[in-house]
Amino acid sequence: MTLKVQELEFKNGLWLGLVSGVAPGSDHLPVFDVTLHGEPVDAAKVIRAQDTDDLHLHIPIPPSAVGAGVHSFVITEYESSEVLARFTLIGGDLVDQDLRAEIYLLRAELDLLKRAFRRHCADT
Repeated sequence: MTLKVQELEFKNGLWLGLVSGVAPGSDHLPVFDVTLHGEPVDAAKVIRAQDTDDLHLHIPIPPSAVGAGVHSFVITEYESSEVLARFTLIGGDLVDQDLRAEIYLLRAELDLLKRAFRRHCADT
């Protein structure tokens, strides 16, 4: 069975994910590599929920990832190196610039589509 990691919540400096694909009742906890800018995030832990067989992946966000810029986390399975999940933190002035650039691109594409649609309607 293939492991999967799904985000449950992200707050108070802690990313919490649900791990699925582990045999129920298994004593073996999967091992994950979590990296930030290619460097390992050592504080990541897999914890079994008390009342269910669910496994949760806890990733505390290092202080170095809180600030201006784009900070991408990659979660891989240790044995296969398969990428199971990613999440990104974006902060600072970059956010405004990125969002404005995306809005300008969307507006330009919408204008292009409007012109093409009007041309098509005029031709038919």
